[in-house]
Amino acid sequence: MICRRHVVKAIFKRNLLSFFNSPAAYVFITIFIVACALFQFTWDQSFYLNNMAELSVLNKYFPYLLLFFIPVITMNVWSEEKKLGTDEYLLTLPASDFEVVLSKYLSILCTYCISLLFSMGLVVFLNSLADLDWGLIVANYVSYLLLGAAMLSVGMVASILTKNNTIAFILSLLFNAVLMFSTFLAVIYDFLPISDKQVGFFKSLGFNDKGGMLNHFQDLASGILTFSGVVYFLSIVA
Repeated sequence: MICRRHVVKAIFKRNLLSFFNSPAAYVFITIFIVACALFQFTWDQSFYLNNMAELSVLNKYFPYLLLFFIPVITMNVWSEEKKLGTDEYLLTLPASDFEVVLSKYLSILCTYCISLLFSMGLVVFLNSLADLDWGLIVANYVSYLLLGAAMLSVGMVASILTKNNTIAFILSLLFNAVLMFSTFLAVIYDFLPISDKQVGFFKSLGFNDKGGMLNHFQDLASGILTFSGVVYFLSIVA
């Protein structure tokens, strides 16, 4: 599949600038950083009780934080285009569907990465308190990146299904919640009118007691960079 760099760059720049031309982008990043700090230092007393300079407290709440923040980034990606009618113009440009989708995805991924970059102020603060385990910190941020990348792709799917931004937000939240809490679905397979073959298919997608977005994230965030976990998140993105 041929992907022309100048085409991807042009559409990527258009989408990224349209997001940051709005005050909502800066409000989002500010709230994201404040929320991360609140979860890490004040949500409960674990940080002070453990007496360890690490992000384990934030890791516990980070997926739930993204569950509400990722839809904010993705809800306008396609729904706004459809609402304004610019999607027809965009898809008639001399660019393939793959180039358009890739460009849009990279723009929201870049937005998310910028948010993560600013959140590293927490790491700077922790480093002023004690010596950090930088290997674990890197693993934490790799897990944040992979989880966010997967959830962004799901949010893009939700956005293309509707012209309404609010509905796109809700659908993104619901779709990601299904993947995040898929391990709980494993207990109801015996009560569903589906064949063993269909059960096996759903379990292969991570809907089992060992898979799921949340379980894979927790493994990665704890410093266990498993091949299956990385492949799981990249598969969702693909």
